[in-house]
Amino acid sequence: MKPETKFRRAVVKLAKSFGIEAVCEDYMGGVDSRTRKAWKTFILKSDKADLPEGFAPALEQLNNETFEGIHAMTGLPFRVEMAVRVMKLGGSYFNFKDATLIAQS
Repeated sequence: MKPETKFRRAVVKLAKSFGIEAVCEDYMGGVDSRTRKAWKTFILKSDKADLPEGFAPALEQLNNETFEGIHAMTGLPFRVEMAVRVMKLGGSYFNFKDATLIAQS
């Protein structure tokens, strides 16, 4: 299973444990071939307008993990840093960093 799929499933499972029905989708990503590091950001979409107490720190802890992956073309191992950095809550978009929400204008 790809690291991205594992991360998306972990985010949705975490949201469900807090009573949030949500979808986690790809947002942006990139690769630095010199360091064999890849990054990928995701958007979390929910109909709820606010987050339950304790969800933001738990999600930020998940964001700080690094997943190991295998490059599809070369077969070499590399690290993938993944994080939810954008949220759509109740129709409004927010940036998510350091367990805080900042409204997008």
